[in-house]
Amino acid sequence: MLLGAARAESEALWYWPALDTPFLPETTQHLDSLRKPVSENQTMVSVFSGHDAHLAVARDGRVLGVVELERRERRRYFHPGLDDDADGAWARALRDARRLAGVEVFDVGVYVAVPTAVFPSALASIARDWYAADHHASHASLAYYDALSRGYVWPLVLSYDGGGNDGFFAVFEPTGDLARPLRRLDASSRRWERLNLGSGYALVAEQIPEVAKCAPRNRRDDPGVDAYCRNRTASQRDREHLAGPGKMNGYASLGTPTEHDVSLLTQNIRDALKISLRSLDVDYADIAASAQRAFEDIVADEIRGALELAGRRPDALAVAGGCALNVGCNTALHRALALPVTIPAAPSDCGIGVGALYSAQPPPLDAPRDLMFAGPGLFDLDDLPSLAADRRAEIFTDDHALANKVAQLVAAGAIVGIARGRSEHGPRALGHRSLFADATSPRAKARLNRLKYREAWRPVAPIVAAAAAPALFEAGEHWRSPHMSVAPRFTPEACAQLPAVCHVDGTARLQSLERVDEPWVYAVLEALAELTGEPVVCNTSFNRRGEPILNTAAEALSLLCEEPELGYVVVEDALFEKCAACPGACSDPRDDL
Repeated sequence: MLLGAARAESEALWYWPALDTPFLPETTQHLDSLRKPVSENQTMVSVFSGHDAHLAVARDGRVLGVVELERRERRRYFHPGLDDDADGAWARALRDARRLAGVEVFDVGVYVAVPTAVFPSALASIARDWYAADHHASHASLAYYDALSRGYVWPLVLSYDGGGNDGFFAVFEPTGDLARPLRRLDASSRRWERLNLGSGYALVAEQIPEVAKCAPRNRRDDPGVDAYCRNRTASQRDREHLAGPGKMNGYASLGTPTEHDVSLLTQNIRDALKISLRSLDVDYADIAASAQRAFEDIVADEIRGALELAGRRPDALAVAGGCALNVGCNTALHRALALPVTIPAAPSDCGIGVGALYSAQPPPLDAPRDLMFAGPGLFDLDDLPSLAADRRAEIFTDDHALANKVAQLVAAGAIVGIARGRSEHGPRALGHRSLFADATSPRAKARLNRLKYREAWRPVAPIVAAAAAPALFEAGEHWRSPHMSVAPRFTPEACAQLPAVCHVDGTARLQSLERVDEPWVYAVLEALAELTGEPVVCNTSFNRRGEPILNTAAEALSLLCEEPELGYVVVEDALFEKCAACPGACSDPRDDL
């Protein structure tokens, strides 16, 4: 066992054994049965079959890559249990995973348990030995080793979301034992076994008209919307449920929390109960802001309680689980606790398979653990030479020259799509599948939101050279944020200088970048500093509305030709310009025209 969990008697109320998962291979053992890590020279694969289904692959404890099924199947939050072609989707993902590892059969397989999901029986033969891992234990392992990779040695670990086989809200502390590095804190005194904050927050989001298409007011006011909501599929309901909290987190910035609403929503979010908005004040933005404040206060209070229960003062708080995507709460924890807060690149269920691998075999000390770009390369990379020739692309043989060219185009007002290298692992676009625009342009945010068909209030993130961040953000607010996980406050001067990335509340969803994180994107920032005065680029994900981040050159070029605001696309070392690549769609989409 590499993740010990001392389960209190009260946990029987919500805990169900991972080995009870339907269709597990008969010889499957629980990961707790491991008395020592998986031996060296072993290949491992982990399987997660809930929403955000994926396979993660490792050799000798080093993660080789993560295959998220949504990227090939083109359906966000892909859930095999809600798809008619689940077997086909798994087969396509397995081909990618085998290619990453260079094997047909893995030495060890780890299945991560989750309610409402079953083991995909078609995968039973892909590993010689199978183990089952608990949900929050796997999240915690990912967050723990991510924090260690950042130089912390004794992090308190929080995992919380809408629920796994081992509960909703779990806190772990280090043990100092390399074989059993984490111990789950006894939850009985604080009723963590019932603290389903993920569902509680989502239930509020589902009632906000600007956030949820099927919110009661929208259904009442529009018969077409009501008909859609009555007839939508289970998969559509699942996607909307998962997308709502992220949208409400941004929308909340438009409102002001009220003491009355915060008080009412606190109990409802704690108990994951649906609340009638008739009992609240009528301004939906204020309701969203009140829900956000209630959520932040609950989490901060529970972590203060965890600190009292912990045996030793930690040097950081490491957070994972779907709720770790709540940028506002991450920021509030930074401010409320005298602790650094770390968030891995993929803290939600799309990264849980990596945590399961780490539970079976901890990563070597010299292994890169920042898995920002652990996704696959472009699926149609072999087609790029012919696409470049047919679409008259300019080919660059020098990365620095390409970075300078992109910076020149951005500074001149163009929006440039980027599809280079391996894709991001997780939900954030961090520079490999991104749309870049000029952060100093007053119009860039509106143009990007038009291109993405998004509401005007949706925030757009800055990528900032890490060394420049302290001068841009208020004192005490320039935290290290390589994965766009927090929203510190800009100084008033920076907000005026960078209007495209300054949110309505004066914050920014920061991605602070070191050269070692991504040298090519860093070179773009350096070139922009020379051209605009700021080593900052406006960044959002490169995808169609409602679809996952793209991963083919063909889709990137299709968007170039379809979207008037998109002027250029970089695919690996090829620069495609709209007029050359799409003669019928030729226009000059520069910001200053």
